[in-house]
Amino acid sequence: MARNLSKFVFFALLGFSCAFNDFGFTEEEVSAFTNPYVVTSVSQSSSSVYISAAYQAPAGEIDFLGAEQIIQSLSIVIQYDNAYRVRVTITDANNSGRWRVPDSIPPYSPTGPGTFYSLTPIVVGQPLSIKITRTTDNKVVFFLNPNQPFGYNDQDIGFANWLGYPIQVMGLGERISSFVLAQGSYTLYARDRGSPIDTGDTPDSNMYSAQPFYLAVDNQLAAHGGLFLNSNAMTSFVGSNFVGFRTTGGIIDFFLFIGPEPADVIYQYHQLIGNPTLVPWWGLGWHQCRWGMQNISVVANVSNSYTTYNLPLDAMWIDIDYMNQFQDFTLDPVNFPQASVSAWVAGLTKANKHFVPIVDAGIAQNTQYATYSAGLALNVYIASPNHAGPTTGVVWPGTAVFVDWTNPKATAFWTSQLTGFQTLAGFSGIWLDMNEASNFVNGEPNYPPTKITNLTMPYTPGQDVNMNSLDVASTHYGGVLEYNLHSMFGFYETFATFQYFSSQNLRPFIITRSSFVGTGRYAGKWTGDNFSQWSFMAYSITGLFDLGMFGIAFAGADICGFQGNTNEELCSRWMQLGTLYPFSRNHNQIMQVDQYPWSFGPTLLQTSNIAIRTKYSLLLHFATGMFRVSQNGGMHFRPAFFDYPNDINLLNNATSHFMLGEGLIVHPVLSPGLTRMSAYFPSDLWYDFYQGTYTQLNYYNTVNLNVTLPGPIPIHVRGGHIISTLDNSNTVLDAITLRKSPITLVVALNGAFQANGHAVFDNGVSASTISANEFTMVNYHYQYLNQTSDTLIIQPSVNGYTRPAGEFPYISNIIIYGCVEGVRNVFYSSNAYTGQLNPVFLLWNPTTSVCKINLSSSRVPVQPDVAATITINFYL
Repeated sequence: MARNLSKFVFFALLGFSCAFNDFGFTEEEVSAFTNPYVVTSVSQSSSSVYISAAYQAPAGEIDFLGAEQIIQSLSIVIQYDNAYRVRVTITDANNSGRWRVPDSIPPYSPTGPGTFYSLTPIVVGQPLSIKITRTTDNKVVFFLNPNQPFGYNDQDIGFANWLGYPIQVMGLGERISSFVLAQGSYTLYARDRGSPIDTGDTPDSNMYSAQPFYLAVDNQLAAHGGLFLNSNAMTSFVGSNFVGFRTTGGIIDFFLFIGPEPADVIYQYHQLIGNPTLVPWWGLGWHQCRWGMQNISVVANVSNSYTTYNLPLDAMWIDIDYMNQFQDFTLDPVNFPQASVSAWVAGLTKANKHFVPIVDAGIAQNTQYATYSAGLALNVYIASPNHAGPTTGVVWPGTAVFVDWTNPKATAFWTSQLTGFQTLAGFSGIWLDMNEASNFVNGEPNYPPTKITNLTMPYTPGQDVNMNSLDVASTHYGGVLEYNLHSMFGFYETFATFQYFSSQNLRPFIITRSSFVGTGRYAGKWTGDNFSQWSFMAYSITGLFDLGMFGIAFAGADICGFQGNTNEELCSRWMQLGTLYPFSRNHNQIMQVDQYPWSFGPTLLQTSNIAIRTKYSLLLHFATGMFRVSQNGGMHFRPAFFDYPNDINLLNNATSHFMLGEGLIVHPVLSPGLTRMSAYFPSDLWYDFYQGTYTQLNYYNTVNLNVTLPGPIPIHVRGGHIISTLDNSNTVLDAITLRKSPITLVVALNGAFQANGHAVFDNGVSASTISANEFTMVNYHYQYLNQTSDTLIIQPSVNGYTRPAGEFPYISNIIIYGCVEGVRNVFYSSNAYTGQLNPVFLLWNPTTSVCKINLSSSRVPVQPDVAATITINFYL
């Protein structure tokens, strides 16, 4: 009889918490361990290899995962998706109906073998072994090693990618951790858990999302990636030279991304899961929320205070305070009467501002509640394992039911509720919370979970799967268990909400707490219930890096912290950092101190004003970068290591700096009491964003930066890049008005006196912008012409959007960093005009090597999106 090691052996074999002799095994028995599946046949098509394998008891009667429910026959398909991606699928050959993840990735057709990887031949009669090598450097990037742990039981599946060389691993979310994960084990299962710090040595320190994607960087700084597309509760194991998974169900569906650079892996991954959604222009602006704004008068006072303090604001958010008895799609008739809310929203709309309310996952089980009754009539709720009718949980409104998003009627039900709520409240976006789905009790109240628990399962990652969850024996449409679908609740809810916005051709403004593979196609995300602590400000950078890798580009953290009380210095530094998140929102918990920009005094107020207006000055840069990510994949807010993949210092100190697109590097202040800070830069030309001064790096690539408060966050422009900035950022009070601003082009020259940049112009709201080519993409190219002249070429590559009168009316200034001579005159050539311009002034500072050419009153306005050549002549 085989020994049952289902609770322990995977840890032992991977070398974590146990030693083999803890279980009485000799070294001879361990060395005899092999993969228990033997290859019985191999065949091949133009795009795939097909393998059959049969279970064979391991030598010495040692079973990897124990003998329970062993799958006897396996069907393996190695599919050549494209030149940079391979898919390995391992299923039960006798059960084609076994659970597998639906809907998460868009349909695609494989294109055949790639030239960047090769597959070692599979041998009939030998233990199952799959080895894939990257041809550019002969590195093994996937190895299902026949002499290492592998098992395929009904509720306990384990495998690992054994590489044979050192790696550093990132991803595998969602959790609060360092960017490079420590060696250890990491639980993946959607949980409502308030930000435990996960160092890999404590199971169940995961949070709201399940994102089983990883990026691995080897000791030569080459990269590859992997996605284990599986929605069941699982553990991932990170070792010095492997990444392993152990899951409680489903199938093995593994995608390999060849790389070889980190940014390549991310693009390859996004090509599979779909590019991040395009958000509205106003969404990139400044947002304010607060749990505990107890009535509409308090909310209105906060929104009005932004005007009083002359601070920009684009959206006011309201937490669960607005609801009637915490019921979705309702207004508290006493504290948030509809007439008062409608009048307030009308005032916001008139001022180009927006309202975003929270919507929780649980629907109150109340027969007097119209939403509950409508869903009950359509039978769109997850069904109970204990009685006829919906399964229940307990959340803010008390006993609640939960929408079964896989029901064909669910999306129409949800959009009808949102439509009614739009009439009632006039929202512009939706904030989806508690959608893990969260439950204040374990399973269904009055019915302790018994059918599927840690006592019935052969393996449980961390705590019982019913912990603060719906009973996982609850059933979805077609009889699918919550056990399989639990971690996808947030994914499906964001999709249904996305359908509401897209039906109106509106870009979705959706922020979700829970996510799964592919969520970024539909929504943005915030990092959840963080703490008002310096460490959590630093962790927010890791969180955004991870979410960007997972394809969720529009992301942010609660600025100044959600739990606990902040202080003026921490909040000031967090305002500097947080305004540069793609999604910038100040939010905190009820009963904590206020942390509005004016709450602590002049230092915070002045710093907040500078920080918000810095974001607004860069809003066209942000919008362009986010547009290109939505069009092509990739990350706008990203580690500098992705741009300089040969610099290990950038990886080892990833959160001390970050890139905003290709051209800007930011060094946030992450410790208290600093007025000067040593900052590390990649080897390149860098200019101070605000002043244009060249940054002289020392031997160690560091420089001391002035970081006194109040003041701006250190931002530097990379030589060779052109950044579009908006002149009116210092005066406007909202992002919509900012669209009437002239543009200043900041040209940071490289060593060849060249620079390139981009700008995208569109209406900022339409969902069809990319698919219908309803945008204009402009390329700016600055180049050395001869000893006395340079040229700036404006060249649209797509011309699908016509700007309304007054929108981004002209280029007002060209500011050149690294300018070695004074400007003598400027000539302009386009279809409409050829001749000399008459700039208001031509300034050159020989100390800073900055030239400024002001064109705001030229007889011919220089259009930012009209093909033209500007010739700049210098004094000898």
